[in-house]
Amino acid sequence: MQPITCTRHLLIIGILATVMLTACPGKREPRHPAGTPSQPTTETPAPPHRRPSTPPWGEAQAAEYQAAEALVADGQIAEAAGDLNLAESQFRQALQIAPHYGPAYYWLAVVKIDMGEPQAAAGLLDRAETLLGTDPDWLEHITALRQVMTNP
Repeated sequence: MQPITCTRHLLIIGILATVMLTACPGKREPRHPAGTPSQPTTETPAPPHRRPSTPPWGEAQAAEYQAAEALVADGQIAEAAGDLNLAESQFRQALQIAPHYGPAYYWLAVVKIDMGEPQAAAGLLDRAETLLGTDPDWLEHITALRQVMTNP
């Protein structure tokens, strides 16, 4: 297991702040369009947190999509707290519920990198890119995370 660096902590704090700001849009005017994060100030990417109006696999699975989204949010909190096993479990549960939910693959890759398993992370990022690659923001963050993997 690799120790989490100070840079990683700053990134995680920034991600959590972004999620909290997008969760409470009425309390504070966002600097960016609704649901998009500010640009990360560290070398590790912070992915966009945008909810499409309709899940990519149809309206019938909206409940599964929402459940997966909630599990990913819980996993992000666990990852930020350094509980990588819980975070991994949350992301895997999200994928069991909604196997086409790309953000779960991205965040599971982040955890695998934190755990020192870059080969596992690479496969997860491939899947995330397949599912999210049409979104330029996600593609940018996936590419940046690949660069972090190759230049730690």
